[in-house]
Order: sequence, then C-alpha cells, then structure tokens
Amino acid sequence: MRALEIDILVDLGGHTLDGRPGLVARRPAPIQVNWLGYPGTSGASWIDYIVADRFLVPPQSRSGYSERIVYLPDCFWVSDSQRPAVGRVPERVELGLPAEGFVFCCFSHSYKLNPALFELRRSQLCRSRIR
Repeated sequence: MRALEIDILVDLGGHTLDGRPGLVARRPAPIQVNWLGYPGTSGASWIDYIVADRFLVPPQSRSGYSERIVYLPDCFWVSDSQRPAVGRVPERVELGLPAEGFVFCCFSHSYKLNPALFELRRSQLCRSRIR
C-alpha cells in the first residue's frame, strides 16, 4: 500500500468478524479512517478519524472516542437517493409470517441470525416472565 502511495485507508471492518486491525495497526497509509463496518470507537491510536452522524455519536459522547469525528450532515450511511422506492409493502401473511408476534430479521449478514441468538432471545423472554 505504501508503494502504491495510498493516502487514505478506510477500514470497513474494525472489530468485526474477519476484520484486520493488525494490518491497519501497521499504519500503511498516512490517514486512516474507521467507517461503516464497526460504528463504535476502535480505541486505537492508529485510526485517525471515524465517519459518523450526530445520532451515531452524539456530541456529548465524543470524549469516548479515540478518533477525531467527522460528522456527515444527515446520516453516516451513504445511500443512493435516486433509487426508486419499493412499491407496495406486502402483508405479513404474504411473506409466510405470522399475523402477530416478534419476527427476527437482519438487514446485514444472514450469519448473524444463528441458534445462539435465538437462544439468547428465548432466555431473555423466560427471565422477563419470571420477574
């Protein structure tokens, strides 16, 4: 990366599965940024900035971040505002979902929905009923 003269490295993984903080710790670029993959502080001296919005990192929480915070004006999640909106929203039954009740969903990687997650949720429900 140094040979390629990359000026800004944006770490999209941070402290997530398959993240490579060890690579970033070697400081292969003069400016290093934490964005998107792990929306919390890295706690690392080798990450210079985090890209956030004021909902993700409220101004009163800035002292808890090792990075300098770069606030985007509306939302830290960059999206295509020209993409047409989805048409009609289907009814739950059309999707094979129960008419009522809690539905687990994940708008990220599907591996995050796993048996351990369901067991955690079930144990929380059981504890709340005991109280």
